[in-house]
Amino acid sequence: MAFKEVTTECLYLNNALKYLNNKLQLQIPLLTIPLILTDNEGAKKLAENPEFHKRTKHIDIIYHFVREHIRNNELMIRFVPIK
Repeated sequence: MAFKEVTTECLYLNNALKYLNNKLQLQIPLLTIPLILTDNEGAKKLAENPEFHKRTKHIDIIYHFVREHIRNNELMIRFVPIK
């Protein structure tokens, strides 16, 4: 659930920065693909893997949104261990 929220915010901020950068000619270097860092490897695998999971049927639609942006190279997810 948190991946959907952070994906939405990340895409919004990235688009807003691109718009302001172009409109105001700020010359700010922008990342081409936003990177989301996570400590939940299971959620990362669910977001990246298009395979159907019986236990996650109720949240499957949310992960389609995240998967679509990962597949379109609009977003990257990287696992960072807590330690």
